[in-house]
Amino acid sequence: MARLAIESCFHSISVSTQSGFNDFSKTSSEALSGRKHQRASLVRVRLIVSKVLLVLCLGGILVTIVNDQLILLSVYDVCSSAALGLKTLTSLLTALLLVFIWIFTYIQMKLFMNLRSIDDIKTAFHINRHRLVLLILETVVCAIHPLPVCMDYGEPPDAVSPFNRPEPLSLSQNLTDRIEAVTPTSPVPALSTADALLSILMFLRLYHIGRFLVLHSRLFRTMLSYSLGALAHTKYNFVFIFKSYMAQYKGYLLATIALTFTSIAAWCIYICDRDITRYQDAVWVVGITFFTVGKLRQFRD
Repeated sequence: MARLAIESCFHSISVSTQSGFNDFSKTSSEALSGRKHQRASLVRVRLIVSKVLLVLCLGGILVTIVNDQLILLSVYDVCSSAALGLKTLTSLLTALLLVFIWIFTYIQMKLFMNLRSIDDIKTAFHINRHRLVLLILETVVCAIHPLPVCMDYGEPPDAVSPFNRPEPLSLSQNLTDRIEAVTPTSPVPALSTADALLSILMFLRLYHIGRFLVLHSRLFRTMLSYSLGALAHTKYNFVFIFKSYMAQYKGYLLATIALTFTSIAAWCIYICDRDITRYQDAVWVVGITFFTVGKLRQFRD
């Protein structure tokens, strides 16, 4: 009898242990499956948000360039309602950009929590403090834009100075007449120093292009790449993606970088140097300054 009682006791213990282990395995598999589906949905949302960020970034820069160009061509004055309207549009695009930057950071932290099975976002920010620092830095950089206020350059003390701005031309004149009116012998329109500086600093937003390329790269999106990267202790960041693109498309990538650098540098010179009245001249100055041994003094002489 005692033997039968002991055997039945051990049997009940083994049965209860096996059922508990099965319940634990079932719960763990369900939790793992739930985290997997959550991560997949977060990755899809992150790709959409990155596209929106790129559109808002390029849209704000394009609106600012158009506004500055029309002011330099004397289509309207720097304090006109059209200029203030385009600046207001730039401010709206900037506000939306900042909102989506915070959304993108929240998605990144949710992925970080999903990967490490963390439930509290405060704990995740405490562990991943550099993400908070990057969020503050991104907010400061992307908030820079020309403010929708009248920042007139002001008239120089000398009334006959060649730097006086001309009067805005009437809207009845066509664009060709407006462009021909701005010649080296005529007064040169000028942006305010603050507007020119803020317009140039808006190009710092172009780092969103690198983020877009990384998130939409096939090396970053496939699970095989993740597995190989984990085995080789490789981080799939912008530097790694850039090196892979350089290995595949050397000429195309170098030409794109050179053209982008030339265009941005020429635009910066064009809106800052009032001795240069045409964008083509600014491009030529950049070419002889950065790509040859030419001198800017020879161009001005």
